[in-house]
Amino acid sequence: MKLVELETAEVRRDPRAALQRAIDDVPAAESAHKEAERLVEECEVERQRLLKLWRVLNDGIREAGAKLAAAKRAWLESAVAEHADAKALRECREHRERRQALLDQLNFLTAWAQSDNESEQLRARIAERGAFADLQESRATRQRLGMISGASAGAAYDPGAVIAFPDDAWSTRIAKEAVEIRSMQIKGLEADLARHLAAIEASRAAISINLFS
Repeated sequence: MKLVELETAEVRRDPRAALQRAIDDVPAAESAHKEAERLVEECEVERQRLLKLWRVLNDGIREAGAKLAAAKRAWLESAVAEHADAKALRECREHRERRQALLDQLNFLTAWAQSDNESEQLRARIAERGAFADLQESRATRQRLGMISGASAGAAYDPGAVIAFPDDAWSTRIAKEAVEIRSMQIKGLEADLARHLAAIEASRAAISINLFS
């Protein structure tokens, strides 16, 4: 349940039924938050896998570059000595092709796989923050309905009495936390995602022609 529902006629008419619904809503919100946390963890596992692959490709590029330099030097020395080394020339071509293949893989990894993973991470964090805000609001609603339901029984003895929830009340603190998550944390993550998506588009446009030709 949402805090705004506390002002509805349904809640005023039957606060006990509303309380039971609020109590039932909290476990569902907890499950939704746990699922959102699981998706964040999945994105992190994939990020680590891609980072490991990035290191492997960079190591391969350095190795291929070193072998290419050695083979080319051997071929050039043999060519200057006027007995060109066909084997060294063939190795030059092989190492050059391998290095280019690894460079293509690295470019695709960074511009597509890792960039997409970062997008998914941001989306997952937005969803997790939203689910946690929903959970905190559900908890605050449950607590306040508990107070309202308990007080409604005694309202007949003191007509006109008002239930107050001060700033230091637990329900007020977690309700405020939910608002701050939505208004600050989520909006900040959404801005990060928008900037990231724009950067992806520019990066891919710059390398697509050479990478896929």
